[in-house]
Amino acid sequence: MAPTALIFLDSDKLGKKYKNDIFVGSANNGRIFHFNLNENRKSLSLSGNLSDSVFNKKDDSSKIIFGENFGIITDLEVGPDGYLYVVSGFRGTDEGSIYRITPNLN
Repeated sequence: MAPTALIFLDSDKLGKKYKNDIFVGSANNGRIFHFNLNENRKSLSLSGNLSDSVFNKKDDSSKIIFGENFGIITDLEVGPDGYLYVVSGFRGTDEGSIYRITPNLN
């Protein structure tokens, strides 16, 4: 999975279902993974083939992928506006980018 950044989203700007959850950035396919915490916020709330807390290549990652194709994610931040920001580092001729993640209103 090649994790590169981790953040707790302390905002409900992406929707209440994401508030106080963990987001992990990855260098692999520029993916952002989303994890819920259990009620006491001391561990991840994992189900299905991820309930063993180990990710294997045969495991279905579609339930934890929040977004992808961000390049090489170097940082995740919550901005002063409450939205999630993704910093994508240099790759090839790309000089890097900053993305603001907003909810899909469809």
